[in-house]
Amino acid sequence: MWTFIKERQLWKPGAGILLGGLAGFGYYYFIGCAVGTCPIQSNPVLMTGYGVVFGLILGIPGKKKSEDSREE
Repeated sequence: MWTFIKERQLWKPGAGILLGGLAGFGYYYFIGCAVGTCPIQSNPVLMTGYGVVFGLILGIPGKKKSEDSREE
């Protein structure tokens, strides 16, 4: 199973989701709005969700360059 994940580079989005979720919750916990007037920052579920989405976007591998574009 690890070869399937490694070949298709599925570990990068998975790591992005995990780290993004931790960063989102960390942002809520350490920096978030204490009063509760900020609708996004005062909710741990929303901040973790935004972190997960951001981490997924950063974790998606890009296209590989073809050999033709490398020669130019």
